[in-house]
Amino acid sequence: MKRTLFFFLLLTFLPFASVLRAQAPQAVTLQSVLRDAAGRLVANRNVSVLISLRRGSNTGTVVYSETHTPTTNQNGLYTVFFGRGTAVTGSFAAIDWALGPYYATVEADPTGGSNYTLTVSHPIVSVPYALFADTAAHAPTAGLAGNASHADTADYYREEQRLTIRHDTIHLSGGRDNPSGATWVKLPHDSLIHVMSYQLDSLINRPCVTKIGSQNVTQCDSYTWPANQTTYTGSGVYTKLFEHATSQHCDSLALLVLTINRSTHNVLKASATGLYNWNGKAYANSGTYTYSYTNGQGCPSVDTLKVTINTVGSLPGVFSVSATKKVRFSRGNLRWRGSDNRWQFAGNQYDVIGNAAGNTQSDLNTRKTNSSWIDLFGWGTSGFRNESDGYNTRYYPYEMANGAITTTTYNYYGYGPSRNMTSPHLTGGGSVNDWGVPNRIFNGGNQVGLWRTLTQGEWNYLLKSRSCSTVNGTANARYCNAIVNGISGLLIFPDSYTHPATGLALTGINTNTNFSNNNILYAGWLEMEAAGAVFLPVTGYRNNYTINNVTYGYYWTATSISNENAYAIYFYDNYNVNVSLSHSRRYGCAVRLVQDVQ
Repeated sequence: MKRTLFFFLLLTFLPFASVLRAQAPQAVTLQSVLRDAAGRLVANRNVSVLISLRRGSNTGTVVYSETHTPTTNQNGLYTVFFGRGTAVTGSFAAIDWALGPYYATVEADPTGGSNYTLTVSHPIVSVPYALFADTAAHAPTAGLAGNASHADTADYYREEQRLTIRHDTIHLSGGRDNPSGATWVKLPHDSLIHVMSYQLDSLINRPCVTKIGSQNVTQCDSYTWPANQTTYTGSGVYTKLFEHATSQHCDSLALLVLTINRSTHNVLKASATGLYNWNGKAYANSGTYTYSYTNGQGCPSVDTLKVTINTVGSLPGVFSVSATKKVRFSRGNLRWRGSDNRWQFAGNQYDVIGNAAGNTQSDLNTRKTNSSWIDLFGWGTSGFRNESDGYNTRYYPYEMANGAITTTTYNYYGYGPSRNMTSPHLTGGGSVNDWGVPNRIFNGGNQVGLWRTLTQGEWNYLLKSRSCSTVNGTANARYCNAIVNGISGLLIFPDSYTHPATGLALTGINTNTNFSNNNILYAGWLEMEAAGAVFLPVTGYRNNYTINNVTYGYYWTATSISNENAYAIYFYDNYNVNVSLSHSRRYGCAVRLVQDVQ
């Protein structure tokens, strides 16, 4: 597989030592550092390099090229002499340096072969003086008079200055006005650039000194330098050369000494039973949470927590109730007992009281002192005071129509948040009327805020719209009528579900069918429940003291319709489940709570 290399050109054309000789050198020193795609040094390795000299631009005509086979050191650095390699195209000695500008194209193969995996072009900002002089010696000289002291002509002279960045200092040397050199700026010790050299010169008609502007910047994550509109994401020293930019037509060089500090972005996945403590806050509901802060580098940072709260009493199956929200169902229908004001879930999904003790007239008359369980409730009868509702302030789970406010302006024979509220549902300001929000459910974590009631829209998405598994050849199998352990009801499949191999071959999925067509015995149901299936038993509904339609299922949603009515889901034998039943709030229906998950 072809591997991309990062190739950092750190030393740009240092004239070879023979520049001191009378004869112009025919070589230029080149130093480079190789890094792989992960930014790691290619160290102590035989590599091959192809260097091409192009005229005019980095895509211009190749006037000369040659190959080298250097060995990198422990820092990934190698050195070659451009002009002394194996020639491929042209002749180094024949290069007319006066016809520039020239661009050096450097290609490298880390394996030492000829499969060059990266091309980096670098402008030669000025011609090495000795090479230019060697070329100029053969140029016409008519009209020009010599000047021995600075190689001046009658109107022009050529002068070279060298800028070197070496480890932690920037140094300018050479030139008439700076013969001994000067140190310009201190660099950070963790600079990624170790050695860089620029040759700066101008052909001018007056004394010329290269102008250098240095800017120190510390930034978080990235920085866009106005000088060249380039965005940098790593610390280092960056340059921008402006040729003949000053009023004397001298070169100008802008230096950016950049320190990039990183923001922190941690993601923590966790699970807990009951509560999860993170950054000084306790989380009771599954979900994704963020914590914003400034890290030790002074950069704004965000940590993310993805937590699943596994409340006691939840079933394993996960169900989508919108495009972005998922829930788990409680282990059974909700129940309440007056003698000790206890809320709890039924022990099994198929457990239902119906018209047995608890829901009958004699039990309701005794109210809080009765030790029987109630599982049919008026809409929003959580027993908590709704401070934002000045009319319907509190309803108890045992209340019937004659215990409700009967003003037609608000809730006529109804319970729950009144119509004078902005959002008269069991959500938002009316959430304390939701049985699962303010109450501690004994076998459901015994903490407030762990459970809630699905809205009508969520029931509709769950049973009519969501994408889920294929069961017995039916794609997106959402529900079917069934009998579980002798009790009729509605069977709901989770998003990801594998029907047990020993299970019943189900029929009538996502459509109306008889309960008896899918008769699931106890042993088969245990396997289905472990795979995530949910079962809603038929319940009937209570009207005052009378229990009606015990072979039908009635389950409240959290969504109000009017002063008197709210939405319920509704199913019975050979009937396609209805998720939009308008039901009187004063009637008692079953409640099946859910827990939000990530």
